[in-house]
Amino acid sequence: SYALRYGGVQNLDVIDVAAIEQTIENARKAFRDQFNPQERLLIDSITDRGVLSDSNISLAELQKLNVKSFAELLPIIEELQRRDLIERLPNDGSIEYRLSPLLLPAEPPKLPPENSESQ
Repeated sequence: SYALRYGGVQNLDVIDVAAIEQTIENARKAFRDQFNPQERLLIDSITDRGVLSDSNISLAELQKLNVKSFAELLPIIEELQRRDLIERLPNDGSIEYRLSPLLLPAEPPKLPPENSESQ
């Protein structure tokens, strides 16, 4: 629907790959714009690390997020969890979070191997 809307706004006769790629980039920017700066930094931190936990976050990172302790991040984390953007991992040793599959890049479809035998 975004690609069709983009094509209509741009008066395109054909919606090609370039138009779809531009639409995806516009949607990505619009999606990021809905977060406040602290949420963006937290999501970026989880993206960079893969997993964010109370045991692997540095003091410098806490300062960058404008908090003094991991506990101060919990309300932000809970809000992102409520929106299904991050999820808590089951772990007895520490509190760990990762990005929700909704924010992970899609894997390319797995194509069946080409059959080199002619039939």
